[in-house]
Amino acid sequence: MSALINGGTGRVSLAITRSLGRRGVNVSVISGKKRALCFYSKYCKEKVLLPREPPESFMSQIFNMIKRKKYDVLFTNEYGLITKYRDKLEKYIKLPFPSDEKLTIAYNKAYSIIFARENSIPCPETYFVKSTAEVRRLREKLEYPVVIKPRVGSGSEGIRYVNSPEELLPSYREVAASYKNPLIQEYIPNGGAYGLEALFNSDSEPRAVFIHRRIREYPVTGGPSVVRESIEHPEVKRLGLKLLKALGWYGVAMVEFRIDPRDNKPKLMEINPRFWGSLQLSISAGVDFPYLLYRLAVDGDVKPVLRYRLGVKCRNLFGDVRYLVSVMKGIKNTTRDFKRPSRLKTLLDFFNFFEKDIYYDFFSKDDPLPAVIKILNPVIRRLE
Repeated sequence: MSALINGGTGRVSLAITRSLGRRGVNVSVISGKKRALCFYSKYCKEKVLLPREPPESFMSQIFNMIKRKKYDVLFTNEYGLITKYRDKLEKYIKLPFPSDEKLTIAYNKAYSIIFARENSIPCPETYFVKSTAEVRRLREKLEYPVVIKPRVGSGSEGIRYVNSPEELLPSYREVAASYKNPLIQEYIPNGGAYGLEALFNSDSEPRAVFIHRRIREYPVTGGPSVVRESIEHPEVKRLGLKLLKALGWYGVAMVEFRIDPRDNKPKLMEINPRFWGSLQLSISAGVDFPYLLYRLAVDGDVKPVLRYRLGVKCRNLFGDVRYLVSVMKGIKNTTRDFKRPSRLKTLLDFFNFFEKDIYYDFFSKDDPLPAVIKILNPVIRRLE
């Protein structure tokens, strides 16, 4: 049993490496960074330092390596180059992800919103503007605050919150300078962020399901979770599975919702068509998505895994430090109705390291070195 992971730098690749390695899969990791965290995991059996530039050379070397060593499954969170060479690669290795057309719909927030609307999935009111002239015509009609966000992007990259008509055009121009034709979207007040994670087989039938809620996220105004918890939420589950089923999904995906406190309905934020940042939580709670995806790719199908432990928490301690600092310093650039976290509660919560059923993204008793390298990397870079 063998797997190749393209990209070994962050917490997602580390979670995949540990998941597969603990199940007896021989894991090889490719990274362009010599101190990629996965390289220091005891579950990484082969380290491949490979510069990403130029892209053609990078893919040529990957292809030759796959052809020569015959790995079972390729794991990647960067589909662009891989899908370009899909036909050549699939002759030698399993690629457990959907067609380029479906990936495009999932990656592009405008396409995702349009597809969701067509399938009766609740979404924030969204405006697909393509010029500053359209923005000018729109600014007096909107109810503020609104959000400007890139059509393609992840986390909090490129997102701006706008509280008045006067702020709209300058903010739009700022985002549009880096991201083509950004969206203008209704702001969903703080009602909680939830994720539906799922694995689908080639018939687009769900084979694993997991739901989490964000407890803390950074940036505090909206971004990747730094603390999250396993929960049940029937409506998030229903809507997320309905959306992915309608899309004819294959492989893993995460569908993010925010609960709108005005009507208590989940509203679609985005589809993440790959392994998600909070992957370690689902593994710790009993849904081992990486290994299930491996078995699905190799065997063609797996038995459904629909139950998991509730109340399990997982924490990105490095992100949580940023959250703590942000709250203590005072949060800026928010919407006018943003509820600022209590400094005292934030401080007390931060130092609660040993509560029941808590796990950590980077720290692991049986595989401690990646976390050590994560801590030391900034110091090492300064000394170089």
